[in-house]
Amino acid sequence: MDQPIRDRRSDTRVACAVAAAQATLRPGCSVRVVDLSPGGALVEGERPLRPGARVHMQIVSNAQTFTATARVLRCAVWKLHPRDGVTYRGALQFETRCEAIWRTTP
Repeated sequence: MDQPIRDRRSDTRVACAVAAAQATLRPGCSVRVVDLSPGGALVEGERPLRPGARVHMQIVSNAQTFTATARVLRCAVWKLHPRDGVTYRGALQFETRCEAIWRTTP
């Protein structure tokens, strides 16, 4: 019964700590990238994402602009704050693997 939880991720993820990076899901929904891999991203934002929906993601940093089309795998309430309201966290799977972003992510 005390079996370790198996990590089902197929890609290694990197925490996204790029202060100058801005991420947007079209149309116009700003999000914060929690972590990133060649196959997808984990994002946080003020609006819920509909599982199964197709979104266009754009990440802008000092070094480059990166765009990708992704599918929302899941979304849930992550935090409740009396002043800031609800924060949602959603998992995105890129339709096409993005090796280039992986090489340039700090």
